[in-house]
Amino acid sequence: MTHLNKPNIKSAALSRAQLPRLLEKLDTLLPYSIPLVRRIQFHLDHAISKSARIYIAVADTEANSNNHESGSNEGGNWLNEWLLEKPTATESGSPWLAAHIDLMSYGQTQGWVFGSWEHPSIYDPHKHSVYKALMNQLFTYIYTVLVPEMSTEPPEDWLLLKRTGKRLTQPFSRSKVLFGTLSDKVWEYFDESARSRIDPSYYKYIFRPENKVTQPDDDSFPLPEGYRFGEMQPHDLQVVLDRTDIPRTLHTLSQYVSVSLFYGNDERPIGWGFLGKDASISSLHTEPQHRGKGLAVCLSKELLKRQGSAFAGQQSWGHADVSKENAPSRRVMEKLGGVPMWMVMWCEIDLEIACGSDR
Repeated sequence: MTHLNKPNIKSAALSRAQLPRLLEKLDTLLPYSIPLVRRIQFHLDHAISKSARIYIAVADTEANSNNHESGSNEGGNWLNEWLLEKPTATESGSPWLAAHIDLMSYGQTQGWVFGSWEHPSIYDPHKHSVYKALMNQLFTYIYTVLVPEMSTEPPEDWLLLKRTGKRLTQPFSRSKVLFGTLSDKVWEYFDESARSRIDPSYYKYIFRPENKVTQPDDDSFPLPEGYRFGEMQPHDLQVVLDRTDIPRTLHTLSQYVSVSLFYGNDERPIGWGFLGKDASISSLHTEPQHRGKGLAVCLSKELLKRQGSAFAGQQSWGHADVSKENAPSRRVMEKLGGVPMWMVMWCEIDLEIACGSDR
């Protein structure tokens, strides 16, 4: 008999050497897994903090419910066996989740989560208790293993965000973790009483690999005369931060792939755009006096090209998160062939409440 109320769950933090196998599994579930796929690829290509972890939890719904196990990476053959299993998006199999967590980014996105059930062919409405158990396993891991390793005092980046008036939940608490670009199929398992911050929902726009605007020889949407692309310089980043209330720091922005737009001989950028840590189109902006000329479309197209170059030889899916209320940006994405496929949101959860409540 299958025990869905108390599934056997094995979980572990992965080593760097194990990540390519995880990416293979995630690739079969594109585009639904794209935020986590790109976040892990960013992790592999950049210097990372010591607090960063890539974690999986796997449910065995056929196991005896009294044999509950929180597996570890130490001495367990189950993890490598699971990673070696042929990935598929056509059969449900055992539900699982994967996450990238970096608690050092207080005030900014600290966690990306993908549940295998986000793929429509895998989702099973009869397994809600299993999905919830997997999420609770992730929360427990962060709360009991990672949170105690962090300082009880707010880091300088958090204090800087507070001083500059960016969106933050106050007072500082290391047990409050901000998860980003969550689909509703994951977000619904965030304990409602523990949600300390919820950002408005966004459309997840998807650009398929065959989208021609990502090709180097595509000549659609050319820049108007007098405009040119350039590189974002370090001294320009402060202007970007001044134009938004999104909680980011100069250090975070400096890590992103970026495109600047210049007019004439002016060395000050009049537009810009970035690819976030998950390679989503982010912080797209043109100065008011230059709007109405299609420049946002040109910037977005250039960012998609650069994303395609960054992941050459891989499935060149692209994505962007656009607010429901931002009709101009939605039109930009659709002009470039983007399709709104699902809704996402940012949610901060207080793990002290989530892990202390009777779940």
